[in-house]
Amino acid sequence: MFITLSPRGVAITFAAGFVCGALAAGSLRAHGADLPRLPREALKTYCAIAGDTTPAVFGDGRTSPPIVWRCVKSAVYTCEAGADGVACSARSYSRVPVPSMVEECHDGDYLSVASGAYGYVWNWECRGGKPVIAGPLAPGKFDAQGYAEGEWKHEPGR
Repeated sequence: MFITLSPRGVAITFAAGFVCGALAAGSLRAHGADLPRLPREALKTYCAIAGDTTPAVFGDGRTSPPIVWRCVKSAVYTCEAGADGVACSARSYSRVPVPSMVEECHDGDYLSVASGAYGYVWNWECRGGKPVIAGPLAPGKFDAQGYAEGEWKHEPGR
């Protein structure tokens, strides 16, 4: 196994040449996934140098849940991805609904995950056939980039 650190992330290449992914930061053991040889210290070192990064995913969900990680102010944060595709993602602060939300409200009175309504920091609902903001989803629970703080776990440094 080879570990490559670069400004774009960490790439882990196994002897067979298979690259398992570009990693930005993380610790899988903290989420219950047991992935031996995960370069935890290398990821912590990388985050100390990189500062802030966009999230990256490790794992395909077949043997354990995919883990998403990122560097935040030089620290490692991890999040266990869920089946809905919303967990671990940045939510939008926009107050403008996407077309799929408008369509779902026109056709009924319920906004599904597929509509995109759950990709916001706002609680959207259908009123009078149109999507409207009913209030904040969880006041003060999202960071400046729109990530739900309750979903992300800080991994202690050395």
